[in-house]
Amino acid sequence: MAPAQALGRLGVRLCIQARHADAVAVLQAAAGLTPGDPALLNNFAVALDRCGRSAEAVEVVGQSLALEQAQPDSWLFLANMKGALGDSTGALAAYEAAIALQPESPLAWQGAALIHQQRRNFTRALECLITSLRQCHPTPPLLAILGQLFYETGQFEKSRVAYAAALESEPRNPVYRRMQREIRLLCAALLNQSLDEALDALRIDCADCPDPGDKDAAELLKITFSLLAAHGKTAAARCVAQKRLTLFPTATAAYLLQAVSGQCADTPNEPAPARSPDAYLVESFNAFADRFDQHLVATLGYDIPEKLVAALAGIVTNGARLDVLDAGCGTGLCGPHLRPWARSLTGVDLAPRMLDHAAGRGLYDRLICRELTAFLNDSPLHFDLVVAADVFIYFGDLVPLAAALAATLRPGGLLAFSTERSAAPGQRLQTSGRFAHHPDYVHSIFAPAFVPRLCHETTIRQEAARPVAGNLYVFQRR
Repeated sequence: MAPAQALGRLGVRLCIQARHADAVAVLQAAAGLTPGDPALLNNFAVALDRCGRSAEAVEVVGQSLALEQAQPDSWLFLANMKGALGDSTGALAAYEAAIALQPESPLAWQGAALIHQQRRNFTRALECLITSLRQCHPTPPLLAILGQLFYETGQFEKSRVAYAAALESEPRNPVYRRMQREIRLLCAALLNQSLDEALDALRIDCADCPDPGDKDAAELLKITFSLLAAHGKTAAARCVAQKRLTLFPTATAAYLLQAVSGQCADTPNEPAPARSPDAYLVESFNAFADRFDQHLVATLGYDIPEKLVAALAGIVTNGARLDVLDAGCGTGLCGPHLRPWARSLTGVDLAPRMLDHAAGRGLYDRLICRELTAFLNDSPLHFDLVVAADVFIYFGDLVPLAAALAATLRPGGLLAFSTERSAAPGQRLQTSGRFAHHPDYVHSIFAPAFVPRLCHETTIRQEAARPVAGNLYVFQRR
């Protein structure tokens, strides 16, 4: 037997015995003697990975695949390692290579599904997972992922069936039980059934629930409303909003019922409010503050602060030292991007809990808890730059806000902001409680006091597995 072959067999035996460091040394020696052997390189990569040297394993298995591309198992191994290392793009490409060579591989389809799910491409994730499940036995975790993907794409009855199947095998699983409770209420609303019966079932099911963090009825009604409204199920969303207001009367519940009622065909047209009520904004954002950044950025793909600063980069003078206002600053997501331009950086917001998080960044010279328009009107000629990321979505009529912004900006000062885009003329209140504005309306409101410098279409965030269309604007004070 050739020395390289003998060393290769010894290395595999050492790896089976969990002597991974010894296996690495032996297989490295074998690979040095026979550098063109793909199988030997694959075994070497496995030993490296089991030693915790995954980055090196990726390089070695890449060498193997360069010698012989038709290795579906090696592509799958490479995909798993790249995924573990946080390289989702490389992982997805490797899963797709494995699928191309072996289309009946359920593990490759599952891996691709999980990558698409992480990227919030739920439709494609669902396609991949369904393909996988045609080729393997559906385990409870796979059924739960299937249920989650149906849930994210608004297919609530199919989601209920998938979670019910998962619960047959794992009836005490707290995650599956929680999702079943959420979907039970969703389906009741969609089928125009009694919400009281679904809520009674929730209380009974939660009586001995092992998960002390399970959402109560108020939180469940909130989630259910948001999902139905986001997926365009306005009649069902209104029923949930009415029940929420009856059981848990708050400013948020009242305002969102008003918003969704205006979108229902059988509701008499009532004039939309000029802006979102202060009480709703304070209540909503105080409750959301602790998880705001994680949810908005990681879950919904929100990157408007970066986009606004990129839009300003070609307009703001190099080395500028400006008095900057972060209008509706929230937790301070814009702060790190604005600080390099700022001689002084002020943040203003209505929600105290959001300002607490902004203060923790240590970037602002002043943080002020106040309604934005009133603050602007009391700050004449104070600022050279005002940035408002996802703030105009809480104002319908922009006339008072535009006048206040014109008053606070010095001549030549810059204003950058985002809006959600309305296809219809003017502005409209959406079922989400946010306002959308047509670009022509925005330009008409700001034209008297401002010169338009930039208007770009963009995506604001993901919602109901779809991108929310918006616009970025930069105006200059005349």
